[in-house]
Amino acid sequence: MNKFYLSLTKPQNKLATEIAEVVKYYYPVGVDINSEEYNKYSGIIELSNKIGEHMIDYNTYVKPWKLFLINLLKGFKSKVHNYGLPHQSSYGGELTLEKYEDNSLIRKKKIIFNVSWLGNFYTIYGVDETTIKDETNGRGLSYRAINVITISPYKEFEKAFNYIRGAIEKEFTGHKFIPFRLCCFYIKDMQLPYSYILLIQQFIMRFSPNR
Repeated sequence: MNKFYLSLTKPQNKLATEIAEVVKYYYPVGVDINSEEYNKYSGIIELSNKIGEHMIDYNTYVKPWKLFLINLLKGFKSKVHNYGLPHQSSYGGELTLEKYEDNSLIRKKKIIFNVSWLGNFYTIYGVDETTIKDETNGRGLSYRAINVITISPYKEFEKAFNYIRGAIEKEFTGHKFIPFRLCCFYIKDMQLPYSYILLIQQFIMRFSPNR
């Protein structure tokens, strides 16, 4: 599969330029993660301090996001799950549109949305996924597969997509929408301080370091 890269020196457009500036502010791109230079980089120190504060006082950190999710339900009757985890650099949520479950599988259609707290950015996309249950010998395992990712307001995802987008732009003034395609771009020579951070979802919604 072809990889697409976000250029930090010659960004492709105005939005990419703004993203590149935030990336360079927080991450020493091209510097080895185990080096003293990396760990003394001002952006890494600031990021680590913020995440540390969030982990110590998670309730304070997540309170405004939880209020946003509660208010979200007032205009759209569905289940909303909070994924605003303290070690991540963006708030996250999931709105369930449809769910079917029987003894062998679970089928879900949902909207995923993230709002960065490091840069003024957010993203939204729809997911159609199937989880196959495996109860062989009482193991209780499951295997999940994504059937379709919907990157724009389309068909059954349209109403919820537009509603969430409007709610985010009203609550988080000045935040700009990052299309899912752009979220899947990689960044060359970028290393992350936490091994469990994948695709930089916790930074600016699913930008990928070059690995």
